Amino acid sequence: METLKPAVFVKYLDGWNSEAMLVKLTEPVRFSFPDGPQETRYVIISAIHFPKETLIFPSDADGNVLSFMELYGSCRGLFNHEIALNNLGYFLED
Repeated sequence: METLKPAVFVKYLDGWNSEAMLVKLTEPVRFSFPDGPQETRYVIISAIHFPKETLIFPSDADGNVLSFMELYGSCRGLFNHEIALNNLGYFLED
């Protein structure tokens, strides 16, 4: 079993039709971008009740989405930021 890496809650984000939070990761994640693979240490975790889903998007430090292609860890049928973050390989530090 892989050991989860720590992540830090930054803030909740306004302007989303969901409960969206910005999180800083201790190690960058890779994502696809039109001009090739990119990396970021920030992700937005967005959870909605209907339909239940929790999605993870790559972000910059200000909470601007870099790509709406969901990252690994996103989950359908579940409203849970922590489980999605765990699926990505991280846990929220206290």
